[in-house]
Amino acid sequence: MSIFRDFFVKEKPLFTGITRGLGGFGLGASGGGGATEATGGTINNAGGYKYHIFFDSGELTGANAIAPGQIDVLAIAGGGQGGSYYGGGGGAGGLVIWTGAPLTGVTNLTITVGAGGPDPGPSPTATKGNPGGDTTITGWGPGNTLTAKGGGGGGTGQGDPGGSGGGSGSVPAGPTPGGAADQPTENSPFVPAPGFNQYGRPGGTYPPSSTGYKPGGGGGAGVAGANGAQTAGGGAGGNGYPIPQFPGPNLPAMAPLVPRMGPDGTFYAGGGAAGQYSDSAPGAAGFGGGGRGNDGDPNVITQGVDGLGGGGGGRHPATDPYANAGGKGVVMIRYAT
Repeated sequence: MSIFRDFFVKEKPLFTGITRGLGGFGLGASGGGGATEATGGTINNAGGYKYHIFFDSGELTGANAIAPGQIDVLAIAGGGQGGSYYGGGGGAGGLVIWTGAPLTGVTNLTITVGAGGPDPGPSPTATKGNPGGDTTITGWGPGNTLTAKGGGGGGTGQGDPGGSGGGSGSVPAGPTPGGAADQPTENSPFVPAPGFNQYGRPGGTYPPSSTGYKPGGGGGAGVAGANGAQTAGGGAGGNGYPIPQFPGPNLPAMAPLVPRMGPDGTFYAGGGAAGQYSDSAPGAAGFGGGGRGNDGDPNVITQGVDGLGGGGGGRHPATDPYANAGGKGVVMIRYAT
């Protein structure tokens, strides 16, 4: 905290000085010459900003050519796969948003985009979901890796921890908690930075003093997964977090994903709904790419959405043929033009 306390005292005004005095990130030196324009990812221009969108791993090169000297960064990990046989919903990938991230001393940023928790296919038995992969960004100095944690897999019993936690399953039946959310305790070198925030919520639980099949929904970046409820089917996936700095409707590269990004197209990292009870309707998928719990309808989207880090929906029965993998993550960077 001291580097930021000293910075606020000694450097004024805030946003003209933010690219100086951050030696704790190894940012003491200037970026050097050479590059005339930053490149990398899919580039969109909208509303006075240039956006670099990384659906796959890559590199932002020539960061020292970005005239404002700072960027806004959104990093989302891969979502967890849903569980099978009254399985819990998969947790969304962890979400990190850093507005005004300084670029002093930064030339390139190396980006690894986390995969969604894979779906190996139907199983003859209850199967826990696989976790999502981490998304990372390096380049802010030695040892400073920004990490969005992969979402937890949906449980058969207890849900797994992750960026957002997976929901609890119902096999064996009995009160079990959803997975914990790990993202809020990550990235200790960056947490004191102005404009740095990170989000993840726990998965839903199998309620105490209950019987039957009541799996919980996967946690979203903004809302915890819903607890199981036998009369209403599996628990709903938690909604993701709205990030207005990266509005899907304004970005051509995001256009195919907008229908899964909530009412205003700004939600990311939604949790997957749990597998349904009997013939009841599955719980709702979380805004931001969560998958819906399967109810046997092939038109229901049970997978988490790639590019949003959504958790996969719970599968029922275990031999159900519809896929419930988690969605791949994304990294998005913008700066004023």
